[in-house]
Order: sequence, then C-alpha cells, then structure tokens
Amino acid sequence: MLEGEELSVKRVLELMQYLKYEKDMYNALNILYFSCDDVGGEVEEMYNQIIDQWKNT
Repeated sequence: MLEGEELSVKRVLELMQYLKYEKDMYNALNILYFSCDDVGGEVEEMYNQIIDQWKNT
C-alpha cells in the first residue's frame, strides 16, 4: 500500500523488474512486496527470484 492505496500485482511486477538490477535494494523490494494483494503468488515468486539473484552475484 502506497499513499493509502494498493498497487496492482501487474504494476508491482513491473516495478520489481527495475529493482532486480539494483543489487541489495532490500528495503525498496519489501515496500513493493507489501504494496499489493498477491493472492496468486506472482509477486512472491518474483521477490524470491530477485533475492536469489542478488545472493548469487
């Protein structure tokens, strides 16, 4: 939730794409992760992929 409004899962996934190239931006990634209602698990999957990528580089 940003500014009192939830973001769509689609928008969060788009924004996460930018962060995956910015190593160790954990706080920004967490803000995005908690800013939507990810009932399908898509955001969680990308979140975990990004964290794994950062750990392996």
